[in-house]
Amino acid sequence: MDKRFDRLPELMKDAIQTLKDLHNTPDSLAMPAVLGVANSAAMPHYQIDSILFGVKPISLFIVCMLPTGMRKTTVYNEVSVGLDRYQESRYPFIAGDASRYELEKKLFANSQKKYIKEIEEHGVASMAVPIPPAPAETCNYTISKGTLNGIIDQLKSQPWVGLSSSEAGEFFNGHAFQGGRDNSKAIELSASLTNMWDGGRITKQTGMEQLLLSNRAVNMMFFLQEEVIRTFLNNPMYSEQGFVHRMLIAQSDYVDATVVDLTAPGLLKLESVRSGLESFHHRIQKLISQPLQLKPDRNYELDPAILRMDAGACQVFQDFLNIDQHQGNFVLKDWAGFSIRLGEHLLRIAGTLAAFELSAVVTGDHMLAARDLMDFFSEQRRQLQLGVSTRDPQGLLAADRLLGWIRENNYSGTANDIRTRLKWFGKLTKTERDELLTELVSAGELHMATSVASNNKTISIFSLV
Repeated sequence: MDKRFDRLPELMKDAIQTLKDLHNTPDSLAMPAVLGVANSAAMPHYQIDSILFGVKPISLFIVCMLPTGMRKTTVYNEVSVGLDRYQESRYPFIAGDASRYELEKKLFANSQKKYIKEIEEHGVASMAVPIPPAPAETCNYTISKGTLNGIIDQLKSQPWVGLSSSEAGEFFNGHAFQGGRDNSKAIELSASLTNMWDGGRITKQTGMEQLLLSNRAVNMMFFLQEEVIRTFLNNPMYSEQGFVHRMLIAQSDYVDATVVDLTAPGLLKLESVRSGLESFHHRIQKLISQPLQLKPDRNYELDPAILRMDAGACQVFQDFLNIDQHQGNFVLKDWAGFSIRLGEHLLRIAGTLAAFELSAVVTGDHMLAARDLMDFFSEQRRQLQLGVSTRDPQGLLAADRLLGWIRENNYSGTANDIRTRLKWFGKLTKTERDELLTELVSAGELHMATSVASNNKTISIFSLV
């Protein structure tokens, strides 16, 4: 385990180690996954006093990029058990709220009629303006599809939501971020998500509806492949808006999966190892199950407790701002917007760790652990590897498949020979066939030699390098 995780709460370290023992999960996935779940449990209950900049949310936007076959869904399901249990436990408590809403809606409609009648008859109403009932409460705390309307519609009827998925390609490649004919939808969604991270009011204004939501909490934990988010991260618009700089991004290389043992002893060992996550799940469930503090007479508006830093935490925070963040301006020169937010990321992580330990105060130990994690995330951002999307993805796929066939058959021969043996290749035009072979020769995957055939024509012979 990465030494920078040594100061984390024991239950978090145990969970990270268990993920490694179960699935050989790399640190760059295991730690953000554990931190993201802890943040989901903590963010509705707590904010943090930054001293310098006032009270701030502790919501985190975490994105993990990893190759295919890295068991994204498996790891996601392993760590999210406590949140799933909490969501299931909420259903009985809200089961009758839909009926409450329908009844109150009828009373509201009657009150409206009385109010209008008094205005019409007397020019003034003796009763107060009728107030519509609170929407029926929901408990869909985790949603994976990200449209602005979808997020807002969920927050009308509950105080917090986590954008979370082990297959987040649909979120970043969906219609909302693609924008159709222009970028208006993408700009609107990214600006709104930036505002949600900042704890600002959430607005929706259309010809049919004007909506203002205050005091909600939103966080993000997405696992996805690099190529899925590549276009998004390479688009300067999202950096200029500040959305990308509010993300904590980690990137994993491929690691081998653990050896599968489905014998009776092997299954017993598997369950024994998995039981190492139970204490983590119990803590998550205990943390999230605390009664939510809500503003009186306001629909689903949070009134979180405020975490304050002790003297030790203040000292670490001060040193971080004066030393680490200052250095970040140079080390992270390619990510300047991220570097100037290092301090706020630090506070949010420290608040999450304090809340996870059920502490009402952020201590120096919490802040030191958060500083170590920020060193990890800063390193990840510096080393972030993003490819460039090919202009011709179909051509690239065709070249890969052609090369695979040549390798599988250890083939050596002419383009015409390949055309007669490989059906899909034969259906291409001669120009398309020549382009594919030329691409593989240029890439150093194939060798091309010339020869003279029996009819005295010069032919090209292709073979593996």
